Amino acid sequence: WYRRYGVSDRVVPATRADFQTEWDRVCAEDLEMNDAVRFVLKLLDAPRLPAFNDHGTIPGPIKWMVNQRAIRRTVAYPLRVIAVGGLPPIVRERFEIPWTHRSQREFNAMRALVGTTWRALPSALRWQPAAADGWRRATGKLP
Repeated sequence: WYRRYGVSDRVVPATRADFQTEWDRVCAEDLEMNDAVRFVLKLLDAPRLPAFNDHGTIPGPIKWMVNQRAIRRTVAYPLRVIAVGGLPPIVRERFEIPWTHRSQREFNAMRALVGTTWRALPSALRWQPAAADGWRRATGKLP
């Protein structure tokens, strides 16, 4: 799919196993703590998320809601658990991002909740606008 975006696939590993090997190496050796990472971690540690501006990709039907102060406070911690929990353990360790057994249990519970409820959500809430546009172009409808 790289070629669809005008990107060469010469450097793409030949197999899924080869990709995993390269991914593991990059996570263990190449990724670095930098100002961008510190910025994101600072956002994730804030007691509430910043307000979204009009240039974001929040679907219109829920944008008004997610900018409410109480909502931004309520979702800040779960968002941190999801974002940090989605990192490979080696990255959390190398960047000294706190992660406990409790954090892992919370992450597992959130994954289970999403897995259970995803199909019940309307397509307009499941897909970012750009992804939804791509689905519509490719298939004529949202999945």
